[in-house]
Amino acid sequence: MSTGAGPTSGGSGAFARAVKVIIVSSVMFTFISYWRTAAVVLCDLASTAYYIGGIVENAIGPAAPWFILAVMLFSYAVRSVYIESCTLFVRGGVYRVVKEALGGFLAKLSVSALMFDYILTGPTSAVSAGRYVMGLLARFLEINLPSWYSALQLEQAPTYDFYARWGSVVIACLITLYFFRQNLLGIHESSAKALYIMIATTIMAIVMLTWCGITLAQKDSVKLPPWKPNLDPRVQYETTTIIDPGTGETIEVWKKDPVSGRLVPKIDPETGRPVPKMSESLEKVGIRAQ
Repeated sequence: MSTGAGPTSGGSGAFARAVKVIIVSSVMFTFISYWRTAAVVLCDLASTAYYIGGIVENAIGPAAPWFILAVMLFSYAVRSVYIESCTLFVRGGVYRVVKEALGGFLAKLSVSALMFDYILTGPTSAVSAGRYVMGLLARFLEINLPSWYSALQLEQAPTYDFYARWGSVVIACLITLYFFRQNLLGIHESSAKALYIMIATTIMAIVMLTWCGITLAQKDSVKLPPWKPNLDPRVQYETTTIIDPGTGETIEVWKKDPVSGRLVPKIDPETGRPVPKMSESLEKVGIRAQ
């Protein structure tokens, strides 16, 4: 007696079998609120938006806002393409969408760029956050616990830079391990933490934008940044030792020109030119570049 559960013949069974396909997207996150779903995406966006200004200004000087504005205008054009691609029902992610529209080579290039972005954005965001935290701790010690500040020799620029660099690395590792654990627990737990982070970030952004408005209201202090970027090569600077008047200890500080007050660049005795400042992050992986 047939139960009707299976096909009666091998040929018709191949067509009778139902292929079950589940397409999961942010729309399927019905077990969490829309705010939590948005927080997961906004954390990724904000992590880049909040540190990119400091990085660009460190590279090209005060003209950084104009270049960031140009990139944002270009990104707005890319946004139109992204919105159009979202309206097309194509099964798959970036690779499938780009392959259907532009071909396999550009699809592979897009996925490679996306993987590079994910690998680079996470560590950069975590290290930048660690750098801010270390600067905040150093300032707190300087104001509230000056004895600890002197005991750690944070008055010396090389010592301060050492604590700031390696402290930011440790904080970045702790942040990465924490969210790695949260992601293993599930999207419900990790999205809750992302929502709390976005709430705190939103409050700080409101305070910052309000303060910017107050500053712009003071017309005497408003001055547009220059258009021309500073593309001068970054160089290393000379250091000198002085006696700390507070503790009487010998500390190392940057050497300044007595006339101009600017830092004195370190000169290569063989070439007679300033010694270029190499990128520490690239140098640790064997790449010497400015």
